[in-house]
Amino acid sequence: MERVCAKVSLLTMFVALLWGQAPQAAVASRTGNAVFQIPAAWQGTEQDGVVILSPQSGPGKKNVAIMILQGHELNSDFRKAFDQVLRKMHANLRVISDGQIQSLQADEGYPVLLTEVQTQDAAGDRSYRLYLAANPGSRFEMIMYLASSETSYRSYRPVLEQFVKNLNFANAPAMEQVAAQHSTLLPGSPPLTTDMVARFANFTEWLFGSAFTVEQHHYIKAMLIRDWQSGVVATIKEHLDVLEIEQNVLKASSGQRESMRRQMITTLVQSSRQRQNLDDRWLLSQYEAIQKQIAPGNPPLTRQIADAIAELVNFQCGEVTGNRKELSRSEKDANAQLLRQAWPGMTARSQLELSNTPFNWSALRTQWATSPESERAKTRKVWAANYNRSAPAQPLPPAVDAAVKELEALIAEGRARQLTPPEWTAIAYKIDVMLASAHWAAAPPGVVSEWQTAAQACRRNAAGVATGQDTLTSAERLRSASNLLMMDHVTKMNIISNMNVGGSEYRYEYKYGR
Repeated sequence: MERVCAKVSLLTMFVALLWGQAPQAAVASRTGNAVFQIPAAWQGTEQDGVVILSPQSGPGKKNVAIMILQGHELNSDFRKAFDQVLRKMHANLRVISDGQIQSLQADEGYPVLLTEVQTQDAAGDRSYRLYLAANPGSRFEMIMYLASSETSYRSYRPVLEQFVKNLNFANAPAMEQVAAQHSTLLPGSPPLTTDMVARFANFTEWLFGSAFTVEQHHYIKAMLIRDWQSGVVATIKEHLDVLEIEQNVLKASSGQRESMRRQMITTLVQSSRQRQNLDDRWLLSQYEAIQKQIAPGNPPLTRQIADAIAELVNFQCGEVTGNRKELSRSEKDANAQLLRQAWPGMTARSQLELSNTPFNWSALRTQWATSPESERAKTRKVWAANYNRSAPAQPLPPAVDAAVKELEALIAEGRARQLTPPEWTAIAYKIDVMLASAHWAAAPPGVVSEWQTAAQACRRNAAGVATGQDTLTSAERLRSASNLLMMDHVTKMNIISNMNVGGSEYRYEYKYGR
């Protein structure tokens, strides 16, 4: 079967985020200015602002780590700052082997410093370390690779090298973008540059506490271009004042920045409500979209989350098919409404993972811009595997739709408490109603078989509860619990099966056993 898509329902978003089908190259994480990928079979934690990555299993689980230290605005010489960090790191350690500091240059053009050191603590335990510092723009960024044995240090070195290869910084675009980043958009005093637009947008993102969508970035760019073209000195000065504040914020400590953010948000909201010009209304609406929930949950759904999900799915489809286009506001409105209906019935885990979409989408855009075409091609193939050519998604027949909704309510109860025999029987009956409908006629045999098995398990469980005897073996109990979760997932997929981004003739085909 040919696996392509033109536009697709938001089911793909769930597959990518909940079933882990997106490749590592496309799932980027971000901490501060650093955009990185967690190595395969590794896990990440954060302690006091430091991101710590370590193997999930194996000999390196407890004695190997990659640490991303907090970056900051560089107010001194790059080499002096690097030496200062090393002295602080080794304050309570004995340096046994101090490697030469290498001065390198990243492909993007910024300077890099690297050194390898072997240390020993007061107890006589040794550690093997590699320090790498980068100076993208005016920033100081640093990572540390740490192992407790030389064997582990060498064994996991290839993982470190791949990690560094994939590491990017939000303020450091790819080589082909370096020249364009500072290119002049409009003449003036000063001229408007692409770098100024990016800084303005990034600062507003930080101020609002959420990553922006492509649509929001486009609005900010259009606003600045329009105001520069107007030549109104007072208006241009307001924007320049924002960029000056941005620089002051970067120089402040993390605690100071949060205090400044709260004060500035209060002032911005009050000012926007008083002035009420076009741009003020827009800024206020975007802030409210980020803060105001449109569906209850833990966390609740906001319009910002819904729009980010729609844009991400649309981007994936455009890359897979080559048919790239931006979503209209009406398309986003329709998708937000459908997601609003589905959100309350999702599990807390699903809601939490999807709530991170604005940041994941922002990180993906940064990662995509700096990835070579070979990596993009691999990513497109994995994305394409989540899409299957199919008939247009049709509304569920009334009887099936009612059965799905009732089934969903029972499943929600089943997650919270032990079901009664009539409730187990009701679940089995609702499954029968769904499988008997024409809607499931084209479903893969394996999926139908699993649903039938689930119905049988529900009936046996109902009989066991009714007679006070456990008629399910341990394996069957586990299978029943697994099917309960599968039912939860699939019923949500049915509810939003018409959430087509752009109205496509393609929809996602559920594949059990991922």
